[in-house]
Amino acid sequence: MIPMKYTVIGRRLIDRPTDLKATALPNSNNIKLTWSDNSQNELKFIIERRIESQTWFEPYDSVGRNVTQFADYNTSSGKTYGYRIQAKAQEFTSSYSNDDYATTGLAAPTNLKVLDQPTQTTVRIQWQDNSLIEAGFQIARCVDDGAWDENYATVGANVTQFTDDVEFLHKYTYKVCAYDNQGHKSDWSNEVEFTSGMLAGSSYPRMSAFNNNCKVLRGADGKIHLIYNDETDIYYSYSTDNGVSFADWEVIPKHEFPAVLIDISRSLTRYRFFIIIY
Repeated sequence: MIPMKYTVIGRRLIDRPTDLKATALPNSNNIKLTWSDNSQNELKFIIERRIESQTWFEPYDSVGRNVTQFADYNTSSGKTYGYRIQAKAQEFTSSYSNDDYATTGLAAPTNLKVLDQPTQTTVRIQWQDNSLIEAGFQIARCVDDGAWDENYATVGANVTQFTDDVEFLHKYTYKVCAYDNQGHKSDWSNEVEFTSGMLAGSSYPRMSAFNNNCKVLRGADGKIHLIYNDETDIYYSYSTDNGVSFADWEVIPKHEFPAVLIDISRSLTRYRFFIIIY
């Protein structure tokens, strides 16, 4: 019997990728995919995607050979995305990997800051809205390093400012998160601090016009400011012991307003000012 050799021509099988895992990244709308590469001859991996209950998008994207991860940035917050992958070489394609799903969360607000102090008893904060589907924003407040009130106030969707009532010489700390109608919340924003200011006052009749047209206040920068515009120089002194003793006199030349009277950093010391206008 003469042995014979045969050559069989057909498809060279490509092992399918496995262990596909979709993970929603925190504080963003993005999703990361990872998988195991089981083939030796693939040229690329084809990624298919579906949104909620929609049909598969074929193909959605692709990556090169031996690559085992992919980041999807074309996503929206609060939606569920499904993925599956195939390995491909020339005209041959593997079977699909397992399907996996991830739901994007609410992106946290960022850049929280004190915008201004509209009056001596109010402060306005502002933040950046990074979510597309929030039902509103939840504002948390802490007074003088006490406990957080995380349900202090709420504002509606797309609102990026909040005005709060404050009391003199108290420190207020704020943070903000987004929430939706399903009870989900984002991470908290950065925290911002603010120390409330004070109004000037005097019992002397000659100072009535001054009292009605000036403000001595502590700004968000931790400095005491005099806001008053006049055609004369202003002399002032201050006391930190309720008027028992006063510092040396200082002068503010006319037209140099608003002027910084003193930088007191974050001290909660009560200052009493004595001001003379010539």
